[in-house]
Amino acid sequence: MSTKHLRTMAIVTTLLVALGLVSCASTPVATGAVGPPWAGETFLPNYGELKPIPTKNGQDYVYLVPGIEDKLGHFQGGVMVDQPEVFISPKSPYTGAKPADLEGIAEFVREEFNKQLTARGYKIVTEKGPGVVFIRLALTDLQLQAKSRNILAYTPIGFVVSSVVRAVQDFLQKMDILNLAFQGQVLGGMSGEELAAAVIARGGDGSKMSYSQFESLIDEYGQRTACRLDNGRVPAAQRIDCSDPDARKARPILKSGG
Repeated sequence: MSTKHLRTMAIVTTLLVALGLVSCASTPVATGAVGPPWAGETFLPNYGELKPIPTKNGQDYVYLVPGIEDKLGHFQGGVMVDQPEVFISPKSPYTGAKPADLEGIAEFVREEFNKQLTARGYKIVTEKGPGVVFIRLALTDLQLQAKSRNILAYTPIGFVVSSVVRAVQDFLQKMDILNLAFQGQVLGGMSGEELAAAVIARGGDGSKMSYSQFESLIDEYGQRTACRLDNGRVPAAQRIDCSDPDARKARPILKSGG
């Protein structure tokens, strides 16, 4: 086919599209491999900065500002963890959730994350301020499948769970978690400077996430965050690999937890 003929066809196609007589989607477009797990999500402001890091459980996507440990060393005013957000995937077999269930899940994530920070001596604060590290968290791409339920599995009117742990356990009696992404962003509390961001995708292999697996996921990344803060308070020679659980366990609690 001649170049002139191709040019004429392109002009005609453009005119047809402009007139609404054909759709751009009708023309096949070559695409690459399936994209990363945050396609179409908006919790983080810049997913393009994330870099893949292979792990034993899959692949994490992480951004760390250059010199992050030195920067974190300037924050001694405590840590504020915002209430996590929850996004149910439109691909989820079940896309509904009771508000109390979502609040219970969000508060469970925050409490477990805070527990790991306080275990390392960090002060949890409720307001931004000088020297405060501000952490945003979210569960995104959440895919749920409703279990077969009897009448005892339904939430009675006026029922209040005794703890966030019970809330999540009750939720998992009603729903199976098939897939999720745990997302986080670490910011300077006053400046809003982004210090770190991550997407940790789990599931999608046909398995169902248990309560202990869900809890372990949150605890692991709470510990890694505390470890990064610890690295900011010691000389470079004493900094450890925060993805190594043995190295984290062996490190004594620092006196200046902040």
